[in-house]
Amino acid sequence: MKKCFTLVLFLGLFIVQSAKADTNVSGTIAVDSTWDLTGSPYIVEGTIIVEDGATLSIDSGVVVRFQSNLGMEIRGALNAYKCTFTSDEASPSRGDWNEIRIGNASDPGSAVFTGCIIEYGGHATSDDTYGMVMVERGTATFEGSNEVARSNNAGVAIGSNGVLNLFETVISANSRPVSYQGPGSVILGHGNNLTGNTRDEILLNFTQNSNTLVLDTADVPYAFSDEYTIASGGTLQIDSGNVMLMHSRLEVRGTLNAYYSTFTSAAAPKAPGDWEEIEIGYSSTSGEANFWGCTIEYGGRANSSDSYGMVQVSRGTASFFDHCRIRRSNNIGIRMAGTGNVNLSNSLITENSWPLSLYGPGSLVFQQTNDLTGNDHDGIYIRFRNLYSNFLLDTIDVPYYFYSSFTIEPGNTMEIASGNIMKTASSLTVEGTLVAVAGEGEYIYFTADEDDNLGGDTNNDGTATTP
Repeated sequence: MKKCFTLVLFLGLFIVQSAKADTNVSGTIAVDSTWDLTGSPYIVEGTIIVEDGATLSIDSGVVVRFQSNLGMEIRGALNAYKCTFTSDEASPSRGDWNEIRIGNASDPGSAVFTGCIIEYGGHATSDDTYGMVMVERGTATFEGSNEVARSNNAGVAIGSNGVLNLFETVISANSRPVSYQGPGSVILGHGNNLTGNTRDEILLNFTQNSNTLVLDTADVPYAFSDEYTIASGGTLQIDSGNVMLMHSRLEVRGTLNAYYSTFTSAAAPKAPGDWEEIEIGYSSTSGEANFWGCTIEYGGRANSSDSYGMVQVSRGTASFFDHCRIRRSNNIGIRMAGTGNVNLSNSLITENSWPLSLYGPGSLVFQQTNDLTGNDHDGIYIRFRNLYSNFLLDTIDVPYYFYSSFTIEPGNTMEIASGNIMKTASSLTVEGTLVAVAGEGEYIYFTADEDDNLGGDTNNDGTATTP
């Protein structure tokens, strides 16, 4: 009886070991298939392609091990449940294998990861275009406590035609958690953690969008890789609470809608002039930018010049609502051309060289309460000399400052609203029409730029000069 019992135990162990034998896999999956626990681990020794119309299901507990420089391309569907995708190396390291690619240039794919671990991939070569999961065309959904870790590049990369739905997922110990390679769609649901990477930021590694791109609220910053353009017909929506790290300039030829977010320097420590500008419109192309409760800071170009502004409204309209802050430009806060329009409501422009400059007779409208003080020069800098259209100077609590002689040309009208202070370093010549009518009990002042008694020390020379 004792010998029989020992034999039964031995046979049972043999069956278990046989059930856990390695399964080598490669090539094309053209029909619905399941990788179950009995075949685990699955050793990928050649690229796996799941064809259009086929579904690969991977069961709970399965381990998929990729040999060097290999991966998986999903042109059909992948359903992965509580399994592990990892390296086949005895001592695994980042970049041992390539990627799980969802879709390709012409074929969409779909993948659902539920409670999975994906690790040690992302290509051996360091390149911002790579990710351990690449959603090129189609949809990838992460739900139910996934971990995406130890990629040599981004944890997840998104192409122009990719959609990423991210819930309850930790993306850590990668170069970056997420990178955009084009204006795809990323929905950041509840329970995600995108910290603990080399750079805790979502990289925007492309140059423009002509579609509608929405940047969902994230707990790490978004970073523009370089100069970026919202093309004509395109819209960029930045949802509430985001931080946008700026390296160069943001050109708005379409529409920008930004809600309660911060545009700031990508440098550490930050300094005025670290990045260039947000430019609205250009030449013959109009743009539109709407900012609600946003902070824009540390831009304005490194070189000091009154030709530069951190926000440049060249053609089109920029509107600022609900306590925006425009601060710490190396030059002017907002620079407006003659074909630009600025609407300012309940906003602060401070710690710049000048808060605003006008390079032409655009439309500048102040609503509710605005604060344009705390700059090197607390005034609106009129940086052109001849008026060839009608021009309204709206009421504001800092002076308008004419840097040189100024002429209202024949047939044109300049209207000065009640309560304003006009300062000039030279002369004002009226060959057209000047309308300056103060309200009852109010005044409109015309004085020299050296007059510190009205509107403060606008020329910023202390007590060195007197009118």
